[in-house]
Amino acid sequence: MEVVLEKLNEGDFGAVKGTFESCCDKYIEIKRNVISPSTIAGYKKLKSYISEGFKSKKILSITQVD
Repeated sequence: MEVVLEKLNEGDFGAVKGTFESCCDKYIEIKRNVISPSTIAGYKKLKSYISEGFKSKKILSITQVD
């Protein structure tokens, strides 16, 4: 999510596309070489607790209410 926030802070909304789930997966891939396998497993476990409805939301349509 750091990458997403950085892009948004720079005003680069075009670089932030896709669903919440695709952005999570992209974040894990980007960080794969710098975080431990147990951290990756933890992120994937946390993702499994999130509803399918939320995971399928477009990242730019997510609000505080969601």
